[in-house]
Amino acid sequence: MIKKILFICFIVTPFFSSAESDLALTFEANDFVGGIPVNQYGVIRFTVFNHGPDDLISSQELIKLTGYYNYMNSNIGFLSEFQSDDSDCRLAFEHNDPPPPVDNYVLKLFGGIHKDIPSQSSVTCEFTTSVPGVGISDMLWKVNLMHGITDPDMTNNTQQFTFRGLAASVPVNNLFMLMLLMAVVLVSACRYSLSKQN
Repeated sequence: MIKKILFICFIVTPFFSSAESDLALTFEANDFVGGIPVNQYGVIRFTVFNHGPDDLISSQELIKLTGYYNYMNSNIGFLSEFQSDDSDCRLAFEHNDPPPPVDNYVLKLFGGIHKDIPSQSSVTCEFTTSVPGVGISDMLWKVNLMHGITDPDMTNNTQQFTFRGLAASVPVNNLFMLMLLMAVVLVSACRYSLSKQN
């Protein structure tokens, strides 16, 4: 009887134990560091490192990424369109529509990485996006735990970033400016010539 109980415990225990993976998030947005003109696209990059000790197997559930706005310091609207060349990387604008007087209340940005991360290695996902308006928007990015995963250090799971939207520069047509300068010079020369004759 004891042998049967020990055998059952040996078989069942792995199903109830959770893997331990110390995940760390690195968020990079070099195209946006100094601000970016409105509607100009740049790249944002998420790297999730697994410090172990266990491998992270993303077979059933995505490695969840979320982005939270600081509503008190976000006056440029909301980043809403994200494109990636990697089908295992997803990020989308998520909101709900409560009844009036609240209109289109933004909930968060939500995404995921559908990749395995062996211990002591990392995966990266890149997205192109743009800033919708002039101003700033503070955001807190976070990598969330999956079911059955224990993260012994949650302090390295988040990263803050401030997006800055700049006024789009007006392109100057150099040919037009050259012609305008020539016209001004010709008019000035004619007026000078007429003044000499008088």
